[in-house]
Amino acid sequence: MPTRWLFHASSINPNGCLVVFASGNNRTVAGSHLPTNSSLSASGETIAMIKPDAVTVVSRFDFGPKNQDVSYGVTALATTEENLVAANAPEDTLGVTPQPVPRGTPPPASFPNPWTLTAMACSHFLNTPAAAGKPSSTCAGRFSPEGKFVLRQMIRQSPTRTLPHPTFPFHLGRLLASLRPNTPFTMQKSLKIKLSIFMFLQYFIWGSWYVSMGSYLANTLKFEGAQIGLAYGAFAIGAMISPFLVGLIADRYFASEKILAVLGIFGGAVLCLLPRFQDFDSFYPVLILYCALYVPTLALGNSLSMHHLENPKTDFPRVKMLSAVGWIAGLATLNALDGAESPIQFYLAGGASIVFGLFSLMMPHTPPMKTGANVSIGEILGFDALALLKKPSFAIFIVCMFLICIPLYFYFVNLGIYLTELKWENMLLKTSFAQLSDVVFFLLLPLFLRRLGYKTTIFVGIACWVLRYFALSSSVGAGASQTALIFTAILLHGACYDFLFIAGQLYVDDEANERIRGAAQGFIAFILWGVGAFVGTLLAGKVLAAHKLAAPVNGLSHDWKAIWLAPAWGAAAVLVLFLIFFRNPTKAAS
Repeated sequence: MPTRWLFHASSINPNGCLVVFASGNNRTVAGSHLPTNSSLSASGETIAMIKPDAVTVVSRFDFGPKNQDVSYGVTALATTEENLVAANAPEDTLGVTPQPVPRGTPPPASFPNPWTLTAMACSHFLNTPAAAGKPSSTCAGRFSPEGKFVLRQMIRQSPTRTLPHPTFPFHLGRLLASLRPNTPFTMQKSLKIKLSIFMFLQYFIWGSWYVSMGSYLANTLKFEGAQIGLAYGAFAIGAMISPFLVGLIADRYFASEKILAVLGIFGGAVLCLLPRFQDFDSFYPVLILYCALYVPTLALGNSLSMHHLENPKTDFPRVKMLSAVGWIAGLATLNALDGAESPIQFYLAGGASIVFGLFSLMMPHTPPMKTGANVSIGEILGFDALALLKKPSFAIFIVCMFLICIPLYFYFVNLGIYLTELKWENMLLKTSFAQLSDVVFFLLLPLFLRRLGYKTTIFVGIACWVLRYFALSSSVGAGASQTALIFTAILLHGACYDFLFIAGQLYVDDEANERIRGAAQGFIAFILWGVGAFVGTLLAGKVLAAHKLAAPVNGLSHDWKAIWLAPAWGAAAVLVLFLIFFRNPTKAAS
């Protein structure tokens, strides 16, 4: 209930705070600590601060089952420290009294003075009253990076001291006993491992069928070029359906990990059924159904990760790198099975999808973000961000992103067919070098943005698409240099993708304010992976069909030079448009 308890009139001094106890006592005395009219469940739930409109969530904290005498809270582990004990502090510095701690834990001599404790631990103290007539002890110290509480000193304290109002009390001795298996540090480490496996499985599924499907459709099912383009466009249709599924259902009614499990298991079943359909009229709608089930897992997985990671800007890219490993593993596994032109690719991906769905149940509990809220179609599709189009440079950026999607998908739709006609051995394994390039350029991206800014970085990304297609066009009939030219096109993938799309998403994030940032990202995703992808794959299939040869020439069934030149000149036109009209934002890229 968003209106379960209302704040009463209170004043907060500069650098002060207001403490609210979820105790159920419902005190209403202004200026004092405020117990609410309800308490929190030990089995876990959500606590949130909501604006007076009873809809807009300002801040929220989701938690699962809690252990007795252990405190939990929102943290800032990487950046925030708070001085608790100054050098040579008097004995009454701290007004908290813990249980006795194990002996034999002297502090390392290398710790500086004043000793500090991370903000997460600052409020994690015991308030156990001393026995009558006996002094109590106060602990001062810090958490090490490994999550161990390091004792600085024990301060003797009078039993008559009046203690301040404590928050989140617990027994320090029990904390020390529980730190080894269950500290926030080790919990984050466990979370990162789970998320890495999650990303690996998610992209293993995608890599197992997406690259090779063109060869299967062209050479096994004998689909026409336009039909192959439409088949790849099914992914774009899934991207256009995804915002509705996430916005109308997942964000309002179901926990993310549960809907991920349903999508993964159901999607795996659909993939295993897909080889049964061998004509286009039956294959195409089933493929659309699968893509509509898979694409939402990308957004849900990203949002779940960033919701639970303590420092998403640092940790999420590291976790996300396992997606490239998963993609490579999917291609390598299918290559080992010699399944590029076989329906085995769908069984492999389907089995991995079921495993992915079951594994999703191990993800941390992530309740729906907008329970009970009214969500408009414009909000779901990110149309609230259309106000950004009033900026000329942003409008040019959106136009260029849409236009570059048209030549972009020629690579994904046609490369597998081209290499199959060239009879490349281990074709899938060789194309996986693109993901290795992706990791390298991902690491270079912050340097480029910091030194060159958005315009130059995105310009390089578009230019690499131009170079990629001219390399593929030049490889046709190139003799001894053919392999080198094709590998050049493959290895440019990192710059093509990261310098264009990742940099573009960061540009959108910088241009949008806090209120419309989510809408802006939804809007650019709808353009890139939805409308742009659909138009691009459709035209790629039509161009492939238009250049089919009446009879094979040198083993090739299509005029590949003409096919690759079409997106090359298209990307070159977008490059010129971007160079002339786009202007760097006034604030520098960080």
